[in-house]
Amino acid sequence: MLRIKGIVDVGANGPVVINGVQHIIHPPQHLESWNAEERNSHIVFIMKDIAAEKVLKSLKVFQHLLGAEPEIEELNAAPFG
Repeated sequence: MLRIKGIVDVGANGPVVINGVQHIIHPPQHLESWNAEERNSHIVFIMKDIAAEKVLKSLKVFQHLLGAEPEIEELNAAPFG
């Protein structure tokens, strides 16, 4: 995993910002409110030699363990190709 960044709806008044670069994962930042009306989570993974489907499967297992049922609406495995 080269990079991960995102904004995640955790059910609070504001989202949580996640950010990591290779082996450095920064503490989550809790924002007080949303900047936009739309409150959808967005996570971007920049990967090398990892299949996008494996990351998706891992996210779905994690969701199941938490009892969450959000839908993953888009998976763009090759945005530049």
